Amino acid sequence: MSLACHCYSCNVDYPEFIYPSSDIQNLILQICKGIFEAIQNENTSAEIICSILHGQIHNINEIENCINEEFSRNDISIICKEIKRLSTDTWKIQFKWSESHDNDLLIKYLLKISKEWYDPFTNYLKQIDHQKRNEWLSDKDTNINKDELKQNLLDNLEDYLPGFKYLFEYSWDSYDDDNNLHKGDFIFASDSGVFIVVEVDITHEDAVKTKALKCKSKASEKYVGKYITLIGATFTYSTIELIDINDEIIIQNLKKFHKFSQAFNNNQITYSEINHNQLTHPSQQEESPSISVAGAVVGITAAAAIGYVICSRIPIKTVVTTGTMIYKAYQDYQEISRNNDNNNNNNNNNNDNKMKLD
Repeated sequence: MSLACHCYSCNVDYPEFIYPSSDIQNLILQICKGIFEAIQNENTSAEIICSILHGQIHNINEIENCINEEFSRNDISIICKEIKRLSTDTWKIQFKWSESHDNDLLIKYLLKISKEWYDPFTNYLKQIDHQKRNEWLSDKDTNINKDELKQNLLDNLEDYLPGFKYLFEYSWDSYDDDNNLHKGDFIFASDSGVFIVVEVDITHEDAVKTKALKCKSKASEKYVGKYITLIGATFTYSTIELIDINDEIIIQNLKKFHKFSQAFNNNQITYSEINHNQLTHPSQQEESPSISVAGAVVGITAAAAIGYVICSRIPIKTVVTTGTMIYKAYQDYQEISRNNDNNNNNNNNNNDNKMKLD
């Protein structure tokens, strides 16, 4: 695993600002990346080798506090098995979860967490998208069938790949083990840091899938630090096909998360219309269907931790994202419902008392 820092400041050529919580951002995003990769490889454990380079985290207690503070407010019941310092700036963090754990739920909340911490990258991705699309318009050859197919994908990106809003790269250079140059077709990015490498062809030949696999591998090395997890796909005859079946669950959850966030941001749904099933574990829904439990958590707990208090030296992130907006909406909705119930009860009591007096 690469020791590259995953914070905004280290991965943008000309950052608009210095992110105040770079080490924490790097730590959280690398944890998300490590768990995503474990799920893609059908593992139930993840080992993250993480470099802490900005002097904002100093010891094991602060790392434990960061993990507990961030992940304990999300419904993710996995255990941090070990935190070990390997060198002055390098740490090893191991996670473990049960084989019976609901990966669908785990991915849902990983997307939520990564979107929150990846948020500073979105302006950078918008700039890259604008630049690359303009370059593509001047570079494409409309006389080539493959370029027509590529243009179709770009023009209908929302339909083919919901959630992947940004063109991150096209016709990018990739070298094989023998140092032979190959051209990758497209890389698209999402707000959650999930990237997808897409190879375009007018045939369904296996060679296209083989090329997509190689491009995905090369992209994982070339763009490390800029993505949280990487997916590979082919686009042939107006059809997207994933090259790894284990990526399907990530794609489907990203699609649902994108549509839900889009509807919420466009005011197409209100507090009373929010479907609790989208953010709540089924086992929790059965307990009390009238109460939203999106904030109920099981949490990641460090095996060696006795109960550390959140360290005040750790900067609090100020990014407001869709995930936190939705959670706040739930809280507000619950408060309004409780107040209405109390008012109704008071009114009923008053009416009962009045009847007794009469």
